[in-house]
Amino acid sequence: MLFLRVLASVACVLGLVVPGVAVATPAQAVGSSAPPAAGEAASGVVVIGASGLTLSDIGPERTPHLWSMAEDGASANLAVRTLTPATCAAAGWLSFGAGARMHSVDLTPDWFSPLLAHTSCPRMIDPVPDTAAEAPGADDPDAAEASVESDVSHDPDVPAGTPVAAGPATFEDFDRVLAANAGSGYSADPGVFTRSADSDDWCTAAYGRGAAYAAADEEGRVTTWAPTTSLVTDPTKASAGEDSAQILDACALTLIDAGTAADPTWEPNAWHAWNDESLGRTRTGQIAALDARVGRILEQTPDSSDIIVAGLGDADHPSRLRAVIATGPSYEPGTLRSSSTRQPGLVQLTDVLPAAIGEIGLESAGVSPASFVVDPSDDAASRMNALVADSRKAGTVHTHAQTFSVLLDVIHYALTIALAILLLTPVVRTLRTKTPRTLAALRTYGAWTCFTIGLLPMAGFVAGILPWGRLPAPGWGLTGAIALGTAALLAVSVAGPWRRTWQGRVAAVSLVSAVVLVVDVALGSRLQFNALMGYNPIVAGRFYGLGNQGAALFLTAALLGLGIVSSRLVDAGRAVTARLLVAGFAVVSVIVLGNPAWGAKFGGTVAAIVGFTVLLLSLFRIRVSILRLVLIGAGALTIIVGVAGLDYLRPPAERSHFGNFFGQALDGQLLDVIARKLEANLRIIVINPALAIVVPLAVFTVLFSLAYLQRYTATAGLARPWAHTLPPALAHPTVHAGFLSAAIALGVGLVITDSGVAVPATGAMMLVPMLVVMSVGIDRERSSTMTPEALR
Repeated sequence: MLFLRVLASVACVLGLVVPGVAVATPAQAVGSSAPPAAGEAASGVVVIGASGLTLSDIGPERTPHLWSMAEDGASANLAVRTLTPATCAAAGWLSFGAGARMHSVDLTPDWFSPLLAHTSCPRMIDPVPDTAAEAPGADDPDAAEASVESDVSHDPDVPAGTPVAAGPATFEDFDRVLAANAGSGYSADPGVFTRSADSDDWCTAAYGRGAAYAAADEEGRVTTWAPTTSLVTDPTKASAGEDSAQILDACALTLIDAGTAADPTWEPNAWHAWNDESLGRTRTGQIAALDARVGRILEQTPDSSDIIVAGLGDADHPSRLRAVIATGPSYEPGTLRSSSTRQPGLVQLTDVLPAAIGEIGLESAGVSPASFVVDPSDDAASRMNALVADSRKAGTVHTHAQTFSVLLDVIHYALTIALAILLLTPVVRTLRTKTPRTLAALRTYGAWTCFTIGLLPMAGFVAGILPWGRLPAPGWGLTGAIALGTAALLAVSVAGPWRRTWQGRVAAVSLVSAVVLVVDVALGSRLQFNALMGYNPIVAGRFYGLGNQGAALFLTAALLGLGIVSSRLVDAGRAVTARLLVAGFAVVSVIVLGNPAWGAKFGGTVAAIVGFTVLLLSLFRIRVSILRLVLIGAGALTIIVGVAGLDYLRPPAERSHFGNFFGQALDGQLLDVIARKLEANLRIIVINPALAIVVPLAVFTVLFSLAYLQRYTATAGLARPWAHTLPPALAHPTVHAGFLSAAIALGVGLVITDSGVAVPATGAMMLVPMLVVMSVGIDRERSSTMTPEALR
């Protein structure tokens, strides 16, 4: 009965508090840009796409037209991730037009097979005008090849020529695009804007190949299309022979493919052949030509229209953040962000078109709504420097995150092997009898080494406080920031009375780490963003809230730290204080983690509720059984599903992935979502098996090296090779409860989160070194008084 009362109390508090906060969205989460300075809404929007363009390419001398737009409007970095690690121009345009991530395929004729066509980016082609099916040369391979090869990017100085009649056009074999995306798990709808134009009486004009890809419906048909070189005429009037002084005001939405910032058929999997350094002058010339092209388009755009320039895809490998600049009546000078990222200076590729048409009062059914927010700033140079620094940070983290992870894996392997050897009876006997001073030094230096190892994951987050992205060598800047972060955590461990014991030092850094993570998430997740163990905007898996690895570190730090502190309170006869401390920490943490406006962590919140409840039960001296664990898990899952339901009731543009997940479940996509999460776990195991191996190694270290097996008669025989050498780090029942609650929470995270295998692996990178430190530095006299019966 006491167990049921505790569980009911926790569920009642969390069920009342969490939903109440979940519906409250901070001002920085969603919204729209400030009202136009002139007080009038824009009459239309012109989107100019240029794959490969980055903010670092833009400068007052190199790109005067683009720089002028950046001075007068809002700028941001653009995450262009689609369904592959690097986004080709065709995939970028398709995803941009559908408002969802899409694959691209090669639609060139069968007889046209350029060199390395099977590995390079799909070559984009012109759609076939409906009125030109019998045009001269339609059956001539040479003429067709010339059509495939012609593009404005190859001739940047094309003069204004004869008006080109334009109108409907169609892509042949467009069903191949649909087939390629059928099993992607994303419900992309290529025809969504075309149908909106038909039903809502607003039209879309497309210029150039990429624009045609974006405007094509599910049958490959483009309502109004013309080559980019035809921008001297209005495509809606040219066929009727009418003259037009203003050619970009005929449709509310105008899409223009201005070319790419490099070769459009670059090799996505080449690490060195296609990048900024190797392209050199070629890319410099492309950027200059692109700016000139944008300048000519700006001359033909009415002042009443919004203008957006976006780097809709990559132009080299590896992928990087690209540029987006928005100017016009809807945008004041400042830094741009979108409702899906909630990060200043960051916009997602699939948000650009829904947000752009939303600013001029248009809506498109079937596209996930999005909105833009402008953070005002009058100093263009300062905000561009800050955005370029953010982009460099993202690129550096994207490049070195795998290296950092492998480094931690290797250190963990070495630690496990060292413990297995050093704790063998013959080795310990030799050290004790022949080199006692060496043994003492080994214990001291080994403890500090393990302690420092356990701080490295958290130091990766603390490094985000420093502006290392502005340094000339950001890679070395990141290394120095991690070193300083580690030093700061070491300083915390020796800054107070807790420095006298290893348990006190572990508790201090653990609770400080947990508090830092919770506060950061509540303030916008800036430390999670662009962290080596956080999330990266180039990967574009998450943009705000608590990531899987951050959640793992939080669960480990909070539960282990609270277990140690509670053990001291219980020993001092203050058990009630210990219970209130854990309960208060649990409520605040779960509110922050489970709030869709803050942590937005579905699986992590469930794991946190389970872990804190297990620790509370131990403080109430209630034994944790399998049945009770199942009841706790079911209650936690019910609470978080209720929060997701409340989030679903908010307007679509304001929902987090909590509400989106609830909507997918209502639409019958629950099994698809679960399958995608399982696939993500398997992908991690295949791509990074070193990380997956950490989990069984951690189990080995805890079970053997930390004497967990010898606590029970049935398993004591397995620990016989380490007889009389295993340190009783988990001797105190409350410290053991903290460890057990952390282990259970990490196990729940493994099962319920996407990429869940990273949760226990990351938690072990902090948990195991800290337990080793507690084992090496434990008070031997105090431990010897703990009998096996007392430990149970």
